[in-house]
Amino acid sequence: MKILIKHFRLITFGLLSLGFSISNAQAADCSVKKVAGRWSFSEHGTYIPVPADNTKNLPFSEVGWFELEKDGTGGGAVFSSIQGVNIDGVLESFQVDINPDTCVGSATFIKDSSPRSIKFVLNSKQNEFQFISTSGDLTTIGTAKRD
Repeated sequence: MKILIKHFRLITFGLLSLGFSISNAQAADCSVKKVAGRWSFSEHGTYIPVPADNTKNLPFSEVGWFELEKDGTGGGAVFSSIQGVNIDGVLESFQVDINPDTCVGSATFIKDSSPRSIKFVLNSKQNEFQFISTSGDLTTIGTAKRD
């Protein structure tokens, strides 16, 4: 019984050590400086032109690119479709913030004079992120990859 308890403690200690090693190896250390560069993205979802009236939801999709500077600013271009109507646009007045411990971030920007914001999660290589739109008239999800 003592041998079994001793082995159990060794195995438990080993697994805990391995868990701490893995979590430390996966520790975030994310920053805007590390993800600066050119990115391409796509998103899709629903555009709600009249927020109080959910009966007028319209399909929305978008692709585009942006250049993120090391200070968290940037700009780019977008190509959108709302219920089949194509709209080209410009992204400007970027501001990106990233939690260095969790790699969760937020971005606010102006798209064709309208403010937008997203929440995102970076992958472990910091070369891709998934995001959701947190703007009032859009309910979207998307993916962005660094070029």
